[in-house]
Amino acid sequence: MVWLSVVLMVGLLSAGSARVSAESLPKHLNIGTHPVGAMFNVVGTAVATVVSKHTPMQMTVKALAGPTTWMPMMVTKEMDLGVLTSADAYPAYLGIEAYVKLSAGKGFPVRLAVTGLVTSLATIVPGDSPAKKYSDLKGFRVCGGYAGVPSARVAQEAALANGGLTWKDVKMVPVSNPPAGVKAVIEGRADAAWAMTGMPVIRELAAKKGARFIQLDPSPEAVARKDKIHPYSFPNLIKAGAVPGVDVDTYMMGIEVYVVCRTDLPDNVVYEINKALWEHYDELGKVHPSFKSWNQKSFSSKKLFTPYHPGAIKFLKEKGLWTAVLEKRQQELLAMKK
Repeated sequence: MVWLSVVLMVGLLSAGSARVSAESLPKHLNIGTHPVGAMFNVVGTAVATVVSKHTPMQMTVKALAGPTTWMPMMVTKEMDLGVLTSADAYPAYLGIEAYVKLSAGKGFPVRLAVTGLVTSLATIVPGDSPAKKYSDLKGFRVCGGYAGVPSARVAQEAALANGGLTWKDVKMVPVSNPPAGVKAVIEGRADAAWAMTGMPVIRELAAKKGARFIQLDPSPEAVARKDKIHPYSFPNLIKAGAVPGVDVDTYMMGIEVYVVCRTDLPDNVVYEINKALWEHYDELGKVHPSFKSWNQKSFSSKKLFTPYHPGAIKFLKEKGLWTAVLEKRQQELLAMKK
């Protein structure tokens, strides 16, 4: 009888703990993404689908122009999380580059909630374009500006530098975001645009004009030119046929995708988001084929540019993924804003 009483008591306490935990979680969260048609909107949709299905929290995707639009909404708490690359997260966190005026030079109160997905970026051209490497783009109409996604402008500049070019060597066609750039190529208003593998609009380009990603020069000298402008990325080899636009093995710019959150988002919220994605990562691959690389082995950052949220750190420590290297980099990033 005593043993039965103890078992019942433990069961009641466990149920009560789970109930309290669920009750302490918000019922609703908003996650900001790039526009519909952009790969980051697909990433946000995948995260929202898994979190909404496997936690008490319902996550709604807010498709906007890009992080320069939804990042200020972190301050007003209209937005809880957002999807972007480390190349946008870092300047947004510090309040530099395109985020100086937006944050009054203070940077935004964000932390890294989840990472794990490495995506590949490059300039894309129609299938019959004579341009195969970045140096071939000289004199071409290349999309730029990217007011809604500053990291795209910087990345495109770095890619041109990889080929020994600058913006002065091409004719810039201003667009607001990468999907709009690919649309400009489809419509014949531009010859080349910045894109990410897996963007839905690439399939439209491929169907109408054919599509081919420009090859990144992986030589140390060319990569060094890129790194001066875009240190966040690294040469990433995409095998032929893996994605639309890659008919031969092609080096592209690999970069980590971040899901950032408000600094003041409760620890248990971020912890539960990580737990849901960790336990059900296989469902991410069902949303998009390129997400199959988003697995439990990839949950810790390989090139950290934004400090982690405490809730994420707690989860990573439990899984044995928090390393001395990450701790050192975490403290370096935090010290940048003291």
